[in-house]
Amino acid sequence: MILYLYLLTVLPNLFSKNMETTDREVLIEALADCAKTNGWANLAEVGVILRFKGVKYGKLSKFIQNFSDIVETKVDELRQPPVVYARLIQDN
Repeated sequence: MILYLYLLTVLPNLFSKNMETTDREVLIEALADCAKTNGWANLAEVGVILRFKGVKYGKLSKFIQNFSDIVETKVDELRQPPVVYARLIQDN
């Protein structure tokens, strides 16, 4: 938590988004960086990376819905609070 706050306050430009990089590209990179071996990434972790890279979004779940052509989500209701996971849709 301390590291997270430090990065948010002291190093805001360290992870800033390149002007030519689209939100879609940053999302794909964030999902790849956070994905476990099964391909699913904790959406909260993805959100941290998106913020660090300068992506502006209001509610993360709504932002992700804008990319439903490339991202699928699932909710683990067995955990409290429930945890949302996301992964890139794989071509079969």
